[in-house]
Amino acid sequence: MTESPGTVVVLDDESKMLAALQMRFEVRGWKVRTYSDAESFAAAEFKLSDPIVVIMDHDLGGVS
Repeated sequence: MTESPGTVVVLDDESKMLAALQMRFEVRGWKVRTYSDAESFAAAEFKLSDPIVVIMDHDLGGVS
């Protein structure tokens, strides 16, 4: 098995979009972390030595 290219973080308040993006990136070998609101994303801890890509819904409700 090849090493993961890094982590994709998906932040979206639509559960179907989270699931679709998670599946799309996981089948390509990426680690995926999903969050449905800005508060849980802000509280998350990340290992800064890992490459990270963040995909964020620009119409996210709540704190953003």
